[in-house]
Amino acid sequence: MINFIKKRRLWYSFSIIIIGIGVISMVSNFQQMNHIFNLGIDFTGGTSITLRFNDQLSTLEKQLRETLMDTKLTKHSIQTSGLNDIVIKTEEMTVEKRNELFTTIEKKIGPFDVLEVDIIGPSIGEQLQTTSIIIIIAVSIAILIYCSWRFEFIFGIASIIALLHDAFILLCVSALLQLEINTSYVAALLTMLGYSINDTIVIFDRIREKIRNQEDTTETWSKTLLNTAINEMLPRSIHTSITTGLVLGSIYMVGGLSLKVFSSVLIIGLITGTYSSLFIASPMIITILKIRGAQIGQ
Repeated sequence: MINFIKKRRLWYSFSIIIIGIGVISMVSNFQQMNHIFNLGIDFTGGTSITLRFNDQLSTLEKQLRETLMDTKLTKHSIQTSGLNDIVIKTEEMTVEKRNELFTTIEKKIGPFDVLEVDIIGPSIGEQLQTTSIIIIIAVSIAILIYCSWRFEFIFGIASIIALLHDAFILLCVSALLQLEINTSYVAALLTMLGYSINDTIVIFDRIREKIRNQEDTTETWSKTLLNTAINEMLPRSIHTSITTGLVLGSIYMVGGLSLKVFSSVLIIGLITGTYSSLFIASPMIITILKIRGAQIGQ
């Protein structure tokens, strides 16, 4: 049986080291890109172009990406829509630059029709950033309220700490790997937080069940009780993570470049969420109780 509670300082230290490496990466990114993250055009503003080709898109994505790199449009994303339509998002372009791109695509790839051209202004990007932050904060508050109502307030605090831990770790890894931060990233982040809190609640439910069923009612909290509950749920957490990871791995391998960031965030979040549920959330209950001066049995 793994003693999760006794070694909690080791788990905390490991997380702090990861966050420290992430902070160093953020500082390095700021010096290189003038921002701590690699922001996509959803947040910085840019141009969105929808094109329709005569041929199917099975081989066009790679050619388009090479063409965009040749025209110095290094920050871009490509998404397919249907069998023949493709959406290209790049940094903001002038009309001359856009016409140059169209000419290059027609020469290297073939004829196409321009269905739509949208300009994403910087103000819209700032609004999306603000909205994303508000959503994450609102989700955290809702989870705190739910866990406090479903269990006890101390469970709610521990779950929020684990949730913030997951978010910080993911942001730090994203800064380290320079993953593009866009609306798909935010969607994956919220999905990951939902998965993480689900695993945490299952373990908390087992802890509460152990507390109710213990023979010695004079001693509510004990390290052995929490440790037993976590170990009983360990196989369930591992098996769930493996099956989910197989699906996410398949998406990463065969989903194309447009799904790389989304699936990468989910894979990182899956690992982080499983880790925090087992090694952070439950041991944090003991840490909070000790800060409050509560009596804890062995």
